[in-house]
Amino acid sequence: MVFSDLAGPGSRILLIGSGRHVTGSLLPDLPSVASTLTDLAEVLAGRCGMPAGQVTTVMDPANPIELANAIERAAEQAGDVFLLYYAGHGVLDAEGALHLATQATIDLGRGRVGHQALAFADVNDLLREHCQAARVVAVLDACHAGRASTPSAGSLHAAFERAGQGSCLLAAASRDEHALAPVGAVPTRLH
Repeated sequence: MVFSDLAGPGSRILLIGSGRHVTGSLLPDLPSVASTLTDLAEVLAGRCGMPAGQVTTVMDPANPIELANAIERAAEQAGDVFLLYYAGHGVLDAEGALHLATQATIDLGRGRVGHQALAFADVNDLLREHCQAARVVAVLDACHAGRASTPSAGSLHAAFERAGQGSCLLAAASRDEHALAPVGAVPTRLH
């Protein structure tokens, strides 16, 4: 995909960062997430010519419902290219399924997982149901992001198959690897 494709009127970009969590969470805060999204938004505007109205940034979604609603809204607006970029914690439930953390994520071993983090299978469903973009690009700057490429883990395969060539998934870490957001670093490692 050529970056100039991003500037078209049918393109939409959703930048999501989950760097802060409620008191008592087992997840450490990731201060580098906010600066990563800020830098990325500036690059998309300055170097790629992306109009501001076509880029949505959601920082520290309060819960999985807020995160899912943001994905649904942005996906519905995309006609040519839809770029979903998530930076934050990727966490696993008891079955090993990937979830995207929100502020509400405390410990997936306790309580209802669906009240804490958004299952990546749900992201796939949202894109399949609401995104008509010709090309879908997902960037997961999160631990265990490689699990998103496995159909049984709720991958983007269905959305990609419909979208066709030029669609891809970029993962910052393999299935069982932790992504890097070094303490004191301004951007996350994938940035």
